[in-house]
Amino acid sequence: MSTQSAALAWMQARGWQAHAFQQEVWAHMAQGRSGLLHATTGSGKTFAVALGLLQRAQAKAQALAQGQGSSGTTRIVWITPMRALAQDTLLALREPVSAMLPRWQVQARTGDTSSTERARQDRRAPEVLVTTPESLSLMLTREDAPLRWAQLQAVVVDEWHELIGSKRGVQLQLALARLATWQPNVLVWGLSATLGNLQEALDTLVRPVLQGEQATPQPALVQGRIDKSLVIDTLLPQQPGRFSWGGHLGTAGGAGNRILRHLLGFHQHPFTSRDLVPDALGGPARLGGPGGPAPRITGHRGSRLGGAGSQERPVEGGRGHL
Repeated sequence: MSTQSAALAWMQARGWQAHAFQQEVWAHMAQGRSGLLHATTGSGKTFAVALGLLQRAQAKAQALAQGQGSSGTTRIVWITPMRALAQDTLLALREPVSAMLPRWQVQARTGDTSSTERARQDRRAPEVLVTTPESLSLMLTREDAPLRWAQLQAVVVDEWHELIGSKRGVQLQLALARLATWQPNVLVWGLSATLGNLQEALDTLVRPVLQGEQATPQPALVQGRIDKSLVIDTLLPQQPGRFSWGGHLGTAGGAGNRILRHLLGFHQHPFTSRDLVPDALGGPARLGGPGGPAPRITGHRGSRLGGAGSQERPVEGGRGHL
């Protein structure tokens, strides 16, 4: 069987056709290369990386005469920058894992994971673990961490643009460097759709696991663009003034006048944290126009207030005063 047959078979069984960039990722993984996949949102980045790593793991298991049995140690770590994405990632990974390595388990470990589930994972680690940079760093501090991660094959960093250049990104880089000391041949692949400095992003991602220019295959940069047809439509109500904040924040269709009549019954300063509201209501509140009497309603913004003892300042445009 060819190195790409398992991934292709899985996609063809669902009536899908593999994109050229997906097959390029599989080829690089078969050569033991780390890399960065930059492709259009919704084009199949997750399956490109997941299928490549799964068929690589499948080939390794067969070469070692292990079949497709479970191992009880983590082989693939999938890093997500947001806990909210963990469940979506689990759903995407479970189907190909169950088809290609049916005895493997796919689980998540984040700050939302219950203590019961964490204890179960401590007794038997899942082969595929979806986690965050923070949770990964905590797991690496365990006394038995070198043993637990000794069979790690790959780390996938999803949404790399969310982490690069931040403290969380540095935290992840340190974790990758630590993992590389225990498993020097670990692969690292990043996923993104919104990076501009691709080569720099790739170098930053894989630098912690490189073992020298000669010892490690050079990382790969794969780009995939799938053109889409977008239809953008704008829906507007036929009578926007009938809404309480229709028009210019309530000044159209008489809505603003109703608000002002209500406010004129109070000798107070209305407070709002939205900048446009004082501007929109401050002007009409003068009633008599620029040359008319002093306003009975004035507006101010919380963002314009200084600290304790600060002096009041006019609202922009002279529409009301503090």
